[in-house]
Amino acid sequence: MLKDLETTMDYSFQNQSLLLEAMTHKSTCEDRDNERLEFLGDSVIGLIVTESLYRNNPAKDEGELTQKKAWLVSRQKLFEVAEKIQLQNFLRIGKNESFAVVSFRERVLASAFEALIGALFLDGGFAVASKILGGWISQELSDTENVALDYKSELQEYFQKKLKKTPTYQLTEALGPSHNPLFKVEVRLDEQVLGRGQGSSKKRAEQEAALEALKINRAEPQEEGDTL
Repeated sequence: MLKDLETTMDYSFQNQSLLLEAMTHKSTCEDRDNERLEFLGDSVIGLIVTESLYRNNPAKDEGELTQKKAWLVSRQKLFEVAEKIQLQNFLRIGKNESFAVVSFRERVLASAFEALIGALFLDGGFAVASKILGGWISQELSDTENVALDYKSELQEYFQKKLKKTPTYQLTEALGPSHNPLFKVEVRLDEQVLGRGQGSSKKRAEQEAALEALKINRAEPQEEGDTL
């Protein structure tokens, strides 16, 4: 079955155990699962995307590139790419787990995709991992100009759906001269600080705070009884 995945990638692993490990979820209780490769793949994907954005967007500043990178390496985007290549058909999971649970499916597929890129990096090097990943997300890389970087709306929708509450934003500091200001903002839900951000405008600082809050609150599923 994994031969079909190699066909999809147009790449044959020299070390087949790496590919098997990348497609093994911890719920199988195997001696080696894909969590270590996921850890590696997360950094490899980040570097590949960062290099591509840097080379292809010479007129964009660091803040814009950071936001675009965050979108491209987000769990939602990796999940979409994993589904596009039908990675679920190759993943080994425990008998008691089910892809019918949407949050489980999204988290597991995105993680398996990171593990796969990590395995490609170990087996073929950076150039191989970059070529294959670049082929899969070439459209996303070229469409970053059209990304709606509205993390405030996304965060509001998230908490409206989850808790029927709306986050608020508070300016905590305004530094620097008028021609080069720096604003620092916190986003809160009731009295809890969800995230912090800073930028050359209040709007950008609020977007950065919302992005941090989204990363934190979507990192792991909340346990029953948690307030967030």
